[in-house]
Amino acid sequence: MVKTAQAFDKLYRRGVPLPWNVDGPTPFVRELEQQGQIRGKVLDAGCGTGENALFLAERKHYVVGFDGAPAAIEMARAKAAARELPVDFRVADARDLRGFEGPFDTIVDSGLFHVFDRKADRLHYAASLRRVCGPGSTLHLLAFRADERPRLVGANQLRFRLQRLLTGFGTHGVSEAELREAFSEGWAVDSLTARVDGNHHFYLAQIRCV
Repeated sequence: MVKTAQAFDKLYRRGVPLPWNVDGPTPFVRELEQQGQIRGKVLDAGCGTGENALFLAERKHYVVGFDGAPAAIEMARAKAAARELPVDFRVADARDLRGFEGPFDTIVDSGLFHVFDRKADRLHYAASLRRVCGPGSTLHLLAFRADERPRLVGANQLRFRLQRLLTGFGTHGVSEAELREAFSEGWAVDSLTARVDGNHHFYLAQIRCV
């Protein structure tokens, strides 16, 4: 995971277009907010350059966001300052969130979980989130399904494949079994839905801390 964070950091610093780095919140997070499912203290896990966290802060939610790539956090902090939004952005390893003051009532994972291709990392991540939550806290998770990675076209497809080849990182896509296994202790999977959006196949999960 250390090498993965370093690889992402290099990509952010190169300034090349990244398929997951878009302006504004992801539809997943926008839907959650519109449905009233974002409550209390919010943790944005794998926040990237901060668009989801900033969107929620604009709507008066208290948000802490973290990412393993320092460059992404630098960009997120710059956006927060420019927009005058009080989001606490931090560089952190998702598998070890010591120093984070919980409990968080809502956790948003919009594309972090599917980066973990090792069982041990997935289990450490789930346990780390569990330590900063309280009973009844909810994790809203979006992850690409196994063998259904983002299908890019043209130059973006070639660039992303080259980056994956050179750095050895990227989403491996997750199976339902992997997801349920990771959150089998201290959590209850309340819902797990497969969805298709264009060429993207992913899971949406609502997972409750118990």
